[in-house]
Amino acid sequence: GGYELRAGGALTGLCLAVSDTTRIANSYVARNLIITDCLSTDTNLQIWTVNPTPHPPPTGLNIFEVGISRGFSDLVALLRRAELVETLSGSGPFTIFAPTDGAFAKVDLGVLECLQEPLYAKALSAILKYHVTNGEVASGDLQNEQKVTTLEGSNVTVTIMGSTVMINTATVTIPDVPAINGFFHEIDEVLIPTDNDDVDALIAGCATTIAPTSASAILGVAIPLIGMLAAVAGIM
Repeated sequence: GGYELRAGGALTGLCLAVSDTTRIANSYVARNLIITDCLSTDTNLQIWTVNPTPHPPPTGLNIFEVGISRGFSDLVALLRRAELVETLSGSGPFTIFAPTDGAFAKVDLGVLECLQEPLYAKALSAILKYHVTNGEVASGDLQNEQKVTTLEGSNVTVTIMGSTVMINTATVTIPDVPAINGFFHEIDEVLIPTDNDDVDALIAGCATTIAPTSASAILGVAIPLIGMLAAVAGIM
């Protein structure tokens, strides 16, 4: 994010002190501290107004509606089943790391089927809440090795490698989709909480592609999600 400086008044007598500025097409974009001091005897001193523009304008949709508009049919259906629509349609603000339909396609079929059953309602709620955090968290606000506390109660880990942002082992494929109540980041894997008894029971009782004692039991792919080994170890 940054700030846009817009000039008013005469174009002579500029007196402005800023830190970390970038000049683009005769305009200045300032990050961090804007005006630190200004002393001048010039009666035509230029006056600057500072308009914060840290992120694109919101879409007019809340987080749940953004999911609908972007075709996240699996996520939307599970949010409805878990009765989290009202939460993610509320004032928040929230940030969601939203798995695409392709991400859900990687999940073990047995696990997906169990998530439709009332017996595993707590596990479904825990998994979905593990994708949501309080506050507006843009991708530019994240730091490498940062721990972000989720609504489920445990943390996800941020990894930044160049321009790539990862949440646990999921890659943020499209960041910073704005909503009126927060941010929507698209990710390519489903996140799994590492220490949740309800989720452990789901994996132990429902995984079919691989034996439930495997670290990647919930996924139909070779690469496990971060923390899955610890989660499965807890049920052995």
